[in-house]
Amino acid sequence: MEGKNTMTVYDLFLFLQEHMVTKGELKEELGKVKNELRTEMHTTFATKEEMSFRFSEVMTRFDGVDKEIVEIKDWIRRVDIRTQEDVDAIARDVLFLRKYIMRVV
Repeated sequence: MEGKNTMTVYDLFLFLQEHMVTKGELKEELGKVKNELRTEMHTTFATKEEMSFRFSEVMTRFDGVDKEIVEIKDWIRRVDIRTQEDVDAIARDVLFLRKYIMRVV
């Protein structure tokens, strides 16, 4: 199954390294959210309780995403890759999940 658009298993792992969201990226996004919340607190004169509640909502979302990432990585380690279709399907799934995770965050 040779062709321009085919991906080897090695290519898949390079692809996964490049496209999977890392914990570092999540922490970076969390830092951005914290700064946005602080700015919002100062500009809207929100109370600390209101901002604390909003921040806890954000942290809950981050925790959920973090657990999903761990589950996805575990699944990728266990998946049985036999054909080019398997490789292509995993690549599509990873791109979809990255878009989903970044939208949730």
